[in-house]
Amino acid sequence: MKQTALKNITLTAGLACILAAPNAQAIDWVSGQVGDWSVGSNWDGGSLPTLSTLARFGSGAGAGDAGGEEASINGIAALADRFIIGQNTPNPTFTSKVYLNSGSLTTDGTTQHRIGQSSEGWLTVNGGTLDMQNAGYSSDAGGRLIVNGGDVNIGGISTVGGSSAGFLEVNGTGMTIDVTGNYNFGAFGTAIFTLDSTLAGVGVVNNSAILNLNATSTLTVDFRGYDFSANKGSDIVLFDYGTLGSAQEFGTINFIGGYGELDYTTGGQIRLLSVVPEPSSTALLGLGLTSLLLRRRR
Repeated sequence: MKQTALKNITLTAGLACILAAPNAQAIDWVSGQVGDWSVGSNWDGGSLPTLSTLARFGSGAGAGDAGGEEASINGIAALADRFIIGQNTPNPTFTSKVYLNSGSLTTDGTTQHRIGQSSEGWLTVNGGTLDMQNAGYSSDAGGRLIVNGGDVNIGGISTVGGSSAGFLEVNGTGMTIDVTGNYNFGAFGTAIFTLDSTLAGVGVVNNSAILNLNATSTLTVDFRGYDFSANKGSDIVLFDYGTLGSAQEFGTINFIGGYGELDYTTGGQIRLLSVVPEPSSTALLGLGLTSLLLRRRR
């Protein structure tokens, strides 16, 4: 069991220049385009990716391009052999974003997907199903897998922040996150959990293989939307896992709006115990109750 202290957090995204040659024909998203995945004109050549092609984002942006690009999946069955979100060596400040809002994104390649490769990339799951049937993913260069809802199935080995900043963000409940292969939080890896206000818990990462935690990796838990009064005394499970690797604790723990004890010792789970609001919140609550009593006396 590890006792942690209240901390504030500032997240910074590092950059890396790591290039991986695709093993399938690449279809590039039109640089700087904001639009729907299912529209052919949003892709170079006018054709949508298939299970035999690589869906690539950011590779067409030049050094003078600003901002970024966005692709949305809305109610369709999107396909790719694999994807790279954020492959832009000329302009590392260019951000590529893919939103899965409904429908599905299915891949069947055995080569690792990239969320942030040489420039920043985000994959946000708001609903629907993300199904990486055979491969896992890596996130570097500020790459983020953000899960707000839906179902996420990750096959193969995955690494968060192995060579530069990478993030897993899990917000609230109402989703499933299943990881088949080893899940590695590297030296630059950060896991962020934002707790739900209605339930005693959060969307749990279910990892059936080995969970590896680098000694300098980071865990952040945001309590600001959590109802402490309704969930008093409840433990919060963050990870279910098969086995812990050699490094068995996150190197840095950041709590926002509350604090507690982090328990790594319960078999197959990482849990938060004795969760309480930060002192300032408790003091404000007491002050409010005192004011209410004084008003009633008057």
